[in-house]
Amino acid sequence: TILLFSPIFYDLVILGMPLGLLTAGILFINQFPDYEGDKKSGKKNLVVVMGKSISRFVFPLFFVGSFLFLMEILNLSSMNNLVLEFSNNLIFAGFSSFLVIYALYIIIQTFINYKSRKLIKANLATIYFNSLFAIILIVFINLIL
Repeated sequence: TILLFSPIFYDLVILGMPLGLLTAGILFINQFPDYEGDKKSGKKNLVVVMGKSISRFVFPLFFVGSFLFLMEILNLSSMNNLVLEFSNNLIFAGFSSFLVIYALYIIIQTFINYKSRKLIKANLATIYFNSLFAIILIVFINLIL
């Protein structure tokens, strides 16, 4: 059994946090297009409470948090004496670089289009990013185990 706050529980929480944050990011960015309707109907979601202008600065934190937890996963693998081979490090660095560039693209699109319906492209890209991140995380975990 997995005891609450045991080392295994901690590892599982760390493994789940990046995808949890990215899923929260999807839900967050999907509040932007509905801002006017939600505001008029009295809904109090985060984007309505903070406003679109401030919310566009909060949105990148979901990406930053997911990458920080990804770095913590790297620390978990090294603490467990799971040493990655040089080629695996290059593969991981390549995938990570691609994800960072893709995340920056999404963030820039959000800053540019936060007031218009063109933001839908960033919404879709956020969903695609989450899927790619999950696949890369699965591949990486298989490489280190």
